[in-house]
Amino acid sequence: MTWITRGGVVAWLALAGCNATGLTSNNDGATANDGAATGDGGADLRASNPDLAGFCGNPSSPRIEVNGMLAASPAVTATLNALNCCDSAQLEVISMQIPQPIALVWRHNVGQPPNTPTTIDLANVPSSWTVTVYSGCSPTQPGCTPTDTYTTDLAGSLTVSGNGASYQMSTCMTATESAANPHPVLHSLRLWVPTITTQ
Repeated sequence: MTWITRGGVVAWLALAGCNATGLTSNNDGATANDGAATGDGGADLRASNPDLAGFCGNPSSPRIEVNGMLAASPAVTATLNALNCCDSAQLEVISMQIPQPIALVWRHNVGQPPNTPTTIDLANVPSSWTVTVYSGCSPTQPGCTPTDTYTTDLAGSLTVSGNGASYQMSTCMTATESAANPHPVLHSLRLWVPTITTQ
């Protein structure tokens, strides 16, 4: 286990490093990037996300629903994770309307397709990518023991553009426990995050 400090943030590199950034939507003073992405191909990241029966699609407002509890304007941060094995970043969603923070973390083995920009089908994640949803805390926080973790039973999409210095991300996704794989805390999740950029 290796600890580093950068910008006042201590990160645990065994799971994912963190070099600290945050973009938040709505009421805390920062802004989410709701325009088209401009890095690596200039793709509009909003266009590739499914609608999930109207849950997704508002270009200026993220939404999250956890176990049937809706938060219509959560705070969302996008963080670049500093790893020597792969590219990685995460979205963390916090709101008073949901019981605990939710983090979506992705990693991509450098040089193995598909490379960015790309849209990942979360029900069929390529072998060169991993996508994990955590509840309770971000895995980059020291001492974090997530209350629940999803690596399967995901659906929807994650769109990523950029390079190792900065990424633009958007997601419209669900996670639902199956009868064969019940979860202790996170029974169902719907998440929409319009394009947001790490720094």
